[in-house]
Amino acid sequence: MESITRNLLRKDSQYLNIISPTYLPYNDGAQRICSKILGQYDLKSEGKIGERYRLVVASLLIAARQILRARVQDGNPVLLGCPGNNNYWSNYPLVGAPIIKNVIGKLDGELLHKKEGSGQRVFYETDAGNLSFDGITTMYEVDTVLLEDPDFNAAEYIEVGRELVKVNKYEGVGKRNVRETYNRPKPRYSEKAARKTFRVPFVERVREAEALNTFWRQHPLQLPEGSWAASATRVFHDGRLDAGGRLYGLWTTRPNKLRLQSKIDGEAVCSIDLNASQPVLFSSLMGVKLKDREFWYDLYGEIAFPLANNAEETGTIRDILKQVGVELIGRGNHLKAKPSDKLVEEIGLTQKLWEQYKAILLEHIPALTLLDSDYLNGAGFISYHESQMMLLSLQALMAIDVPAYPVHDCLIVKVSDKDKAMQVFRDTVRSYILNHTKNTIDLTIAISVEDITKKRREKGYYS
Repeated sequence: MESITRNLLRKDSQYLNIISPTYLPYNDGAQRICSKILGQYDLKSEGKIGERYRLVVASLLIAARQILRARVQDGNPVLLGCPGNNNYWSNYPLVGAPIIKNVIGKLDGELLHKKEGSGQRVFYETDAGNLSFDGITTMYEVDTVLLEDPDFNAAEYIEVGRELVKVNKYEGVGKRNVRETYNRPKPRYSEKAARKTFRVPFVERVREAEALNTFWRQHPLQLPEGSWAASATRVFHDGRLDAGGRLYGLWTTRPNKLRLQSKIDGEAVCSIDLNASQPVLFSSLMGVKLKDREFWYDLYGEIAFPLANNAEETGTIRDILKQVGVELIGRGNHLKAKPSDKLVEEIGLTQKLWEQYKAILLEHIPALTLLDSDYLNGAGFISYHESQMMLLSLQALMAIDVPAYPVHDCLIVKVSDKDKAMQVFRDTVRSYILNHTKNTIDLTIAISVEDITKKRREKGYYS
């Protein structure tokens, strides 16, 4: 089943799927239904302008299908959202606001029906007693007449037009807490503001992402529900180009089991995953080795083993240790006093076990004491260097015509390209760390290789 690309709960309690103008028709059914709508509503269909109109129609149809399926299967009253702010649409490189609004306007009253009162600025009083407002997105009901067209359900689309680079602004802890309380999106630079602020480095990041997207269009990732992906956005944090930097595409929101059912060039895929990547990469980049460990296969599992009585208990403790590690690294605070409410609620983690597992992790991974909440943490320093290693690996594979799709610290590649990709990935990480530490840490990182039927681990070690 397709997932709703963006479910947003607005102040009027409506769930929205905001149209993302990033899709083109891919199979014959999609081409036919897009052509029918372009012709029926007198929308341009020829040349470069015609392709932009086709992109908007295709993107609208895939959003409409997600909405109608959610309504039928789950009973969710999802509406189509179309922001009225032109700046919103400037973040999409392949199409502008006038074409989007023209298409929506032509379909309104037939395939779409505008919700009365939507699209207006709504004022409200904040908890502090101040007057604020929300720009309410214009909302539309999707007409079920679309379900009568066999091409509507049979159509397959390819995502090609994601924003290439996105930079979130810096926000302090207080502002972040307020934003999260009100469920508001992270503040970010518009593309124009980012170009002006970061200049040449931003343009270089855009070109890097553009090169990847161009290559992916020759080898799109076929997802199991019938969508195709060939586009990703690189996302930086805290108003800087050396914090974050991971690539996000349509495939990154899928569970790993579904991703492994995907195909590239009609071939089955596998994943190549860096094991315990954040603690190991952070330790190595800071020039600190893991304690008393020359090699390992599954770092968290091996730390857990002496604490358990059997294999099942080892697996349970391993998972808890990993979650504790993720929390320490994510907050950038090895002295964090208590587990999050989420850990307490989901796994029943007691204060005593929190202290015990935290101490064990610090003993085995001493570099964690170097974490800080400003930059040396998961979202900043670690994600940036991890994303740089990933980018260099993707570029090296692209140079030998091996398509690969990133999922943070994991590569999705064709099974037939597994050995080449594995070698390039590990060599790239090793070279990057050697260069960063001026040859003081020589690491071959542990990995796991998984396909639809099996998973195996390759050991990591210091040379």
